[in-house]
Amino acid sequence: MEFAVSLARAAYGRKNAVRPLQALRDGLMAVATFWFLAVFPFDFTQRADLLPRSVQFAFLWVNNDIGALILVIIAVAGLASMVYNSAMFVVISHAESTGHTGVGSPPSGWQA
Repeated sequence: MEFAVSLARAAYGRKNAVRPLQALRDGLMAVATFWFLAVFPFDFTQRADLLPRSVQFAFLWVNNDIGALILVIIAVAGLASMVYNSAMFVVISHAESTGHTGVGSPPSGWQA
């Protein structure tokens, strides 16, 4: 999904036009993370065994509770990013439609 967002941003050339797609991506990430947390029986204590011996010590402290906490943080961050991208899309679209072009230029009707 990230590839589609990057490709759309390259095609449009403007970030705000792609914000709804970013919000959709972030929402899907949050839903998928909550789904993984609810459906899959993760056993984080064995995850370090999949890594090379030289880096296993860095992940031995991750137990099931810490792994679940990490997944919840990822899901909440996805939801927050979805809300942020949606709000920014609305605010910037409104500012563009009213003629306010951004920092450094006063709104229409103001005298400099």
